[in-house]
Amino acid sequence: PIYRALNETLVSQGILPDLQESYRVKKTTSSVKAKADSEAEAEAETETLNSHVAQKLRKYFSANQSLQGSTEPNHFGAPQFGGGAADQVSRAVDTKLFHYLADLQKNMAISQMATGTQEFMRLSQIREQMPELANNGVEKHTLDLLSKIFDTVFRNQDIPTQIKELISLLQVPVLKAALMDKEFFFQDAHPARRLIDLLSKHSVSIDQDKGQSDPLYLAMKENVSRVQREFDQQVDTFDSVVADLEKYVAKEEAENEQALQLPITQALKKEKFKQANYAAKNEVALRVRTGEVLAFVETFLENRWIKVLTLAYSVKDDKPQAVADAIKTMDDLIWSVKPKINLEERQEMVSRLPTILVRLNK
Repeated sequence: PIYRALNETLVSQGILPDLQESYRVKKTTSSVKAKADSEAEAEAETETLNSHVAQKLRKYFSANQSLQGSTEPNHFGAPQFGGGAADQVSRAVDTKLFHYLADLQKNMAISQMATGTQEFMRLSQIREQMPELANNGVEKHTLDLLSKIFDTVFRNQDIPTQIKELISLLQVPVLKAALMDKEFFFQDAHPARRLIDLLSKHSVSIDQDKGQSDPLYLAMKENVSRVQREFDQQVDTFDSVVADLEKYVAKEEAENEQALQLPITQALKKEKFKQANYAAKNEVALRVRTGEVLAFVETFLENRWIKVLTLAYSVKDDKPQAVADAIKTMDDLIWSVKPKINLEERQEMVSRLPTILVRLNK
């Protein structure tokens, strides 16, 4: 409440944070309307925020481009400049940067193959090893932003350490992809971004008891290693790896679902049979409780007919008439052994007995 009051006071004095315009619009709407339209406003604010962020990013990355000329990608994906001396120096630095990153990626892959593990190193730490490279323009901005993004991932306590180690191996390839593709930060579906998302999302599915021997982890590790080995200038490598990993995850989820189906079916069947037995006992108890059932019939119902009724209730969905037939046969049996006082009752007994016997045997 104190923060809210302070915030409202600042807003009333015209002191506003650097937020999207929808924030100012929202403050002018009534509380009743705000509640009624909260969901729509949330979506609108998200769209506005995304647009606002995208504009800031484009401005952020284009800050130096106006001074450096054309930004059409060359065969390295780095900006291509004019023919002046300063431009030639910029392109040389660019090429040196990509060669440096290629060597770094290769060395990390060799180290992983040799030791089976990878020292946990962040992009922000790797940058300290780049003396004069990536200190200007788009390259600097890309490296700065990606360093912060990866640091955020590494701080996420929900992602297991072994998955963070795998993600750390993707830092250099993803940096190269971002430098090659100026739309990297503006496309949620960019294959390099999707790979990081896949690793993070499905990391919680890894069996911690199995650790690095878990099949899902091994599949993730193999795909990360493939990016290290194969990715150079073709973003298609990320597309292929993402497709393979998604296919594997889908297959594993289907297998897990199938493996769970049998015990689930058995548990449901057991519970259904339990409920059927309860209903059968209740039907017999209702009749025995009256005190009108002869002792030997009572024994028969409790020892034998409860089983018949339980079976009838258990197949009720497929054979709805089974329960009604079993209950009617039980009631007819109880009636048949009661004393028949007059002639009409005895004649009814004679006429119904064959049917009762047939249904009882059935």
